[in-house]
Amino acid sequence: MKKRHPNFIDRTGHFYGMWYVLGEDTARNSARYGTYWVCECECGIVASVRNDHLSRGESTGCGCVTNGGRSRGREDKSCAHHHELHATWRTMADRCFNPNVKAYAGYGALGVTMCDRWRHSFFDFLADVGERPDASMTLDRINPFGDYEPTNVRWATREQQQANKRVNYPPVLAGLNMFWRMNAYDVRAKV
Repeated sequence: MKKRHPNFIDRTGHFYGMWYVLGEDTARNSARYGTYWVCECECGIVASVRNDHLSRGESTGCGCVTNGGRSRGREDKSCAHHHELHATWRTMADRCFNPNVKAYAGYGALGVTMCDRWRHSFFDFLADVGERPDASMTLDRINPFGDYEPTNVRWATREQQQANKRVNYPPVLAGLNMFWRMNAYDVRAKV
């Protein structure tokens, strides 16, 4: 294994502007220019970006924003950050993977994560959840102890979300793995 510099920072899984770091580009690393990272822009373009350009903010995306909101090489697809659900996707990713975000303590620190399909592509997330059916609805995890994944999310009203919090599920009862859910919508026991 290659010996690392004591100040080496693994940037995998972090956002830098519109770049999401997928991993180290070991084939491109060099003594002269240092570490390179394989990054995916929010519009879907994947590129190799120098470490110092990420850390100093010199590279914040593929250039799609400066190209009239369209990504290079993908003229058929608008940039993700212009979509109304992009902020929802970005906030969800930050809750799960960014320890510098306040909400991380209630999500990522507790083991809640996002499926790889969504983590690496806003457009896959959008294809799975669809457009917001109503302006008053937000994305909700069906099982509040589960991850963000296609089988565990739904569009829900504020009232449904308030009734579906972790605090509404008491601890294990009488040695059984049983959680009671009681609210205005339904009464169920899951065993």
